[in-house]
Amino acid sequence: MSRSAVRSGDYWAWAAILTAGALLIIGRFMTSLLSLVDLATILSFVTAPFLGILAYRAMTAPAVPAEFRPGAGLRAMAIVGIAFLLAFLGAFILHRLSVA
Repeated sequence: MSRSAVRSGDYWAWAAILTAGALLIIGRFMTSLLSLVDLATILSFVTAPFLGILAYRAMTAPAVPAEFRPGAGLRAMAIVGIAFLLAFLGAFILHRLSVA
């Protein structure tokens, strides 16, 4: 992180927002650990495929020098992994809908 980002106050503002949000979530779920685990599970299943897609796009972008980009095998494995994450997200959503 550059010194200018720390000096501008943006870093500390976002750090305060994240800290306040974390404390609110912990305070809300203090009495029910199961609810906190459910929240973490839901957030993980929902965000994982999108984070995988973003990581794939970042590593295969033209801005990355060709010698540092993954080869065809790793790209194929990444696509299979993203499909796996999307399939689990779909199964998770179907399961949550059937339980609710």
